[in-house]
Amino acid sequence: MKRPRPVAPSMRLNAVGASLATAALAENQRRSPAQAMGRLTANTESFSAHDENGGVVAEVLLGLLTLLCATATYLVASAALAKGDRAALAISLMPGVVTVVCAAILVLMAVQRRKERILAERRALNPEAPWLWTDAWRDGRIRSTSSWGAAGIVVGFAAVWNAAFGGAGLTLYWRGELSGQPGLGVLELIFGVAGLALIAGAVYMVLLARKYPPTVFEMSAVPGVLGGHLGGSIQIPARVPAGVEARVKLACDRTRRSSTGPLSWTLWQDELTVTTPASGSLPVAFTIPFDLPPSELPERAGMHDASPISWTLSVTVRVPGVDYLETFSVPVFATAGSDPSILAGTLDVSASAERPSHAKASVVESSADRTVFALPPAKGLGCGLSAFLILPLLAWPIARSAGADVATALVACGIALVAGGVVLALAAFAVALSATSIEIDREAIRVPHGRWPVRWTRTIPLDDVAEITCALAESQRVDVLTRHGAKYWISGDVSGPEEAKWLAAEVTRAVERYRAPTATSA
Repeated sequence: MKRPRPVAPSMRLNAVGASLATAALAENQRRSPAQAMGRLTANTESFSAHDENGGVVAEVLLGLLTLLCATATYLVASAALAKGDRAALAISLMPGVVTVVCAAILVLMAVQRRKERILAERRALNPEAPWLWTDAWRDGRIRSTSSWGAAGIVVGFAAVWNAAFGGAGLTLYWRGELSGQPGLGVLELIFGVAGLALIAGAVYMVLLARKYPPTVFEMSAVPGVLGGHLGGSIQIPARVPAGVEARVKLACDRTRRSSTGPLSWTLWQDELTVTTPASGSLPVAFTIPFDLPPSELPERAGMHDASPISWTLSVTVRVPGVDYLETFSVPVFATAGSDPSILAGTLDVSASAERPSHAKASVVESSADRTVFALPPAKGLGCGLSAFLILPLLAWPIARSAGADVATALVACGIALVAGGVVLALAAFAVALSATSIEIDREAIRVPHGRWPVRWTRTIPLDDVAEITCALAESQRVDVLTRHGAKYWISGDVSGPEEAKWLAAEVTRAVERYRAPTATSA
């Protein structure tokens, strides 16, 4: 397992991803673990009572609707059979379908109410241990998210998409409407390519579900502790070969529901690189910061919180054919053993850490007077230039095939030219902002940005450097905080949390090494 050696920290590296948490969350974190758990219990009880009362009313109303629809179905169908009226018999199917749907909803509601009763009983027995309230967490054996469920969703969507647009395309072809409207044919071609992509994705998901059976994560202690640790072993399938690299990630995500759909973002994440053992038991160990929110119960995710929290453990192994990928929903809570001094991003940096094998950055020079880190080259300019050249070329034939006259086609080309210019400008702007290297000497940190003809260098005197930070949320980068309160990012997105922590630690050590003579002389 590739981990830094435990040594005394010389400079703290803070992850800024947890700053996205709300003020209410910060208030809750200032409470003791027992107070926070009591508040969680009280909130869950109040919402359970509210949901139970509302559920009874909904069941009564839905039962009346089911009874009315069943009665209507019986009366209409009886009259139709007596008269031999097939049209009336077909009409009776409509309330019959509604009856079946309502009955199915009633069954689901009854199952949910039973789960709520079980949840209430377990909550009464263990009011300060939410991880014991649910079957998914009680025994510490966490089952992976079902691959067959995800495959079914993708297969269903692909089937509906191709049936709808494929049927429409065949209908237009049989009627001969595609021959006179080339633009409509191009549109159907685009939807057809998208349908083929969906079919490919569905096939991949089915192969993934068939190749790898559900996996179990056996926790060494339940739950994972805020301000503590989460550990255990993942029982990987026999088809995953031994001796290959596995990337294990623990992430805390918040999901906000809105009128436009769910929006998710990562508050914090950490990543390990582990070699798969021959025994098939992959060891996992993470240190979890205290200043993060606890898990949401799986049975009540999003029911009493507009922005539920989820803690997920994922493992990825690249193998020939279909890669191995599994995700586990894990319990993480504050307990009596929580250590408030473990904050997001705390890292030991006084000893060299091993560079991750998948890292994009590298050390190209390291001497007594200067250290240089090479960063991956900026990308995107070629895509912007391609859009600038291709969009106007496509606009003319598409506009003419749609029946536009020459003037309208020229206007379309002009609009496409402006759009391509905007894309090119955005790509050039992104390239100009991208750092290409980090150069540290006894005077300053120098970070060249961009490429010719847009190239500039940010210089930060070493005496102004207060702290090196690494962002471990959705983007992973390294920042410099100055004594004046300013913050400058000195690297773009790297390959993951491991590389961000490694690069931040190495930059910190270089800054301390080159600043040491000045401090001694003073």
